[in-house]
Amino acid sequence: MKNTFEQLGYNVTKIKFSILSEEKQLFYISNKHMNCLWPVSEKEPLFLDFYKYNRLFSAYYCCFIKAIFKLHLQSHIFKQKTVYVVKNKNNKTNFDFNENWALINSNQLTQNHSFVIAKDQTKTHLIKLLIN
Repeated sequence: MKNTFEQLGYNVTKIKFSILSEEKQLFYISNKHMNCLWPVSEKEPLFLDFYKYNRLFSAYYCCFIKAIFKLHLQSHIFKQKTVYVVKNKNNKTNFDFNENWALINSNQLTQNHSFVIAKDQTKTHLIKLLIN
């Protein structure tokens, strides 16, 4: 995760190392299908844009996730972590950490790649990253 965010122009750590660090609360899913990470403030499951609906189980899984978001049960269902974020001084950031976004890493579909879906007020951005 650290390398992925560095490519996006952010330093992310588990401990506060700078006065400029902002505390962020994130939810995550880590299972055999995909690894997803998104901010607690996210109102819709952007990461489902990359989930395949080709089987009955997949369709039920997506409906279940959407219901969790509609009923605002994310904090009861998903794991949560706290990270501290600082923008890199030398790099331009590719998205705003305070906007709606989701990080998806799916080894099943896209080996050695991560995707970030970032949604601002006017449009949705897709950022593809190569993981070392």
